[in-house]
Amino acid sequence: MFLFSILLSWTFIGWIILLIISINTNKEAERTRQQQIMMQMSGKQGSHHAIVWTIPLT
Repeated sequence: MFLFSILLSWTFIGWIILLIISINTNKEAERTRQQQIMMQMSGKQGSHHAIVWTIPLT
């Protein structure tokens, strides 16, 4: 019974770690997607002003 409780707590900790990792990767993907959109917008406008603003974010 004691072993079972340890196993259960470790599984819970593992799920939390996985959740944190997935949230971080989602944020990273969102940021790169926003950069691509900004790059496309700047390309259409013919100015490199938006690109200058995205460089500090990387």
